[in-house]
Amino acid sequence: MAEIVNLDKQVKNKPKRNEKGQLLPGNTANKDGRPKGKTMKEFARELLMLKTDDAKLNWLKDIPKETLWKMAEGNPSNDVTLDGDLPFQIIVNKIEKKVEDKNKIS
Repeated sequence: MAEIVNLDKQVKNKPKRNEKGQLLPGNTANKDGRPKGKTMKEFARELLMLKTDDAKLNWLKDIPKETLWKMAEGNPSNDVTLDGDLPFQIIVNKIEKKVEDKNKIS
């Protein structure tokens, strides 16, 4: 079911723009600014920073290899095919070895 929108309110709150579509001085498209408080990214970063190295390794072992690569290096471009022993595989192999070594010691 479609949500009913009050168009009068939208028109009233719409920022003023020039003929090129640029905002005029004193106008903003986001009058309230960024919401107060932590973003999810900030929250997750702080949570992970509090973990011990062992807890971080334990958490990382359940993360898919592709996600680990994106966490370490960012999203790869879409025009690249992933074959063979690429850098992300080296990182994943090192993490897996550390987890295996920890499990042998325990």
